[in-house]
Amino acid sequence: MSTRCMIAYEHDGTIRASYCHDNGDLQGVGRILLDHYSNKEKVAELIALGHLSSLGANIGPEMPVTDENGFQEKPVTVAYTRDMGRDDDFMEPELYESRDALYREVNDAYHNFFGLVYLIYFYQNGKWYYCGADAPERWELLSDKIATINSRRPYGK
Repeated sequence: MSTRCMIAYEHDGTIRASYCHDNGDLQGVGRILLDHYSNKEKVAELIALGHLSSLGANIGPEMPVTDENGFQEKPVTVAYTRDMGRDDDFMEPELYESRDALYREVNDAYHNFFGLVYLIYFYQNGKWYYCGADAPERWELLSDKIATINSRRPYGK
């Protein structure tokens, strides 16, 4: 089962967003966004790919190189259209009139279609924010949450 998410940013007064199918949790997509997508130009390039199968530290376009166990040796973003040949209209980035409109649509889909998307990531003014799709709208700074996760110690230590 995949942890699905939406990745979004504002461009010319509208919100552009792409769905990401795999590893959308805070330690997966959240950490990759924070560590490797820190400027608006790179975020725009990522979202322009449309919907994603998975997010890597690099945008690509080469397909990922895998080891003998099938794990990526070179973490590359895999886009449905560019890398998998999908040309469906619904693979393009989605447009919303506001961040609130994005949240409302994702939240509605979460409750009506059994959790299609679990987290929303939003890039604004050089910072990443996140919000759970299943809860009341509350945007939090992603860097603060990752720092909190990193500060936790394992049991017994």
